[in-house]
Amino acid sequence: MASARAVDRARIEDIEANVVLLKRRIHRLRARKKKTQKQLNSYTYPVLTLPAEIISEIFLQCIPVYPLCPRRTGRGSPLLLGQICSEWREVALATPALWRAISLDGCAESENHTDFLESWLSRSGGLSIAPDDFLIIDGPMPQLRHFEIQVQNGDFHAAAFRDVPRLCAATLSDFTYPTELFPWAQLTSLTLVAKSPSDIRPILKQTPHPVLCWLAVQFDFDDDPPITNLLHLESLILMQHWVDDDPPVGYLDGFVLPALRRLQIPDNFFRPDPVEGLASFVSRSGCTLREVLITGEITVPKRSYRRSFPNIPKFLFDRALVDYMAWEATVAEPYYYSSEIWNNTDSEPE
Repeated sequence: MASARAVDRARIEDIEANVVLLKRRIHRLRARKKKTQKQLNSYTYPVLTLPAEIISEIFLQCIPVYPLCPRRTGRGSPLLLGQICSEWREVALATPALWRAISLDGCAESENHTDFLESWLSRSGGLSIAPDDFLIIDGPMPQLRHFEIQVQNGDFHAAAFRDVPRLCAATLSDFTYPTELFPWAQLTSLTLVAKSPSDIRPILKQTPHPVLCWLAVQFDFDDDPPITNLLHLESLILMQHWVDDDPPVGYLDGFVLPALRRLQIPDNFFRPDPVEGLASFVSRSGCTLREVLITGEITVPKRSYRRSFPNIPKFLFDRALVDYMAWEATVAEPYYYSSEIWNNTDSEPE
């Protein structure tokens, strides 16, 4: 019995000795881990040394070019950029251009988007919404600046947008809509795609303050009196919706635009006499044009324009821009006028 107790005591002493050795080994391993971690922490990842402004620009290359909308989640979504690390999340949240557009296409009508939209809006300086044809949108949108509606089957069901104090630009495709859809009077930029004159007139009469107006049209203007209430319009971009459509000859006869400074128009809108058509419009409007961009196939020598209008400093020509489809293929951005629209054109010899 005594010998058995002695054996157990010896065994315990051996175990305690091993415990001491293991504790020392653990201590040494922890010290080595601490030293290695300190060395690891001293390493600097090159991407994290870039200024936040550069990282923002890189992020913008990860999403579609505005006005195309990024995906809400997954690859191609700005939300993914915020899931990499805390530094990238801070940069992404501080880059409003990442959140300037959002598509609601494919969302179920019963789905609640309020919280999602509010969080997205809070990160953006503006917002472009591309809803599907059955989405019902209602409620205040205090940060909304640009609203774009693209509908496939011609119907759009939405409550009137009233509490949108910052809304200044709208893009409307060919669909049926209520005339009370927007507070039109506060818009300064208006884009209408594939609209007939019967659709355009009511909108423009309710929108007296646009600085930029962009129209992709299909039909001639009617015989009603010219639209004369656009007293602040400085830039007018006209484009044929589809090159195979008959050109809406004499389209500018439907406008009197005294403040117009920049005009983009297809040559065939002025036929049969483009120079006389432009001269008639300038005389009727009493405007002082500074830049004119003639698009599509040119039917008169370029020098005819320049010699007939010596007071217009800049005449430009773009043969490739034949219709709205050609413009859309370039992912251009007509919503806010930029001189780049006029500078990126040909300067071929006379």
